[in-house]
Amino acid sequence: PMITSVLIMLIGTGITSGSPVIGIWALIFFIGNNIYFKYIEEPELVKRFGDEYKIYKKNVPMWIPGLIILKKIIKRKKS
Repeated sequence: PMITSVLIMLIGTGITSGSPVIGIWALIFFIGNNIYFKYIEEPELVKRFGDEYKIYKKNVPMWIPGLIILKKIIKRKKS
């Protein structure tokens, strides 16, 4: 959630200031964090926590964890 908040702030600042440089920085920030999470942080977490982390990763979205709760609420209302 912290990284998502920083990304949202960068995007918002880029939009409100009309600065393409900040927009490019937001894109670089997003891509850089995706690479870091996928190739550095997540393999370390799998080594450290094993199957528990794999299950967690399967059930919790990377960028906006609260979306899983929203999806469950929507499914209940449709039933």
